[in-house]
Amino acid sequence: MFRRATSSAQGASKAELTGLTQQVTQDRQALLTLMHHLTVPVQHYKVAAGWALEKAGWLKTNGRLLHRSPLSELVELEAPSRPDPVRDDYKR
Repeated sequence: MFRRATSSAQGASKAELTGLTQQVTQDRQALLTLMHHLTVPVQHYKVAAGWALEKAGWLKTNGRLLHRSPLSELVELEAPSRPDPVRDDYKR
């Protein structure tokens, strides 16, 4: 998601998305490390299901199957800025 948004963004949006991409990557790595230390296995079928559902989300009925919706970039910028109590508790 972020790679696609970052490649189409320009100016300040591109810089912000690049920073968010790095933050999400670090958060994911921290989660995988924590799971490893707790001996919690990665459930690959859930990873695959998430990937498939993200791709299915592109088939939305807003008449834009081949191009991004004008609001896509706004939604992608807004979503990571919402409070995430689980991530915030982990970072404390």
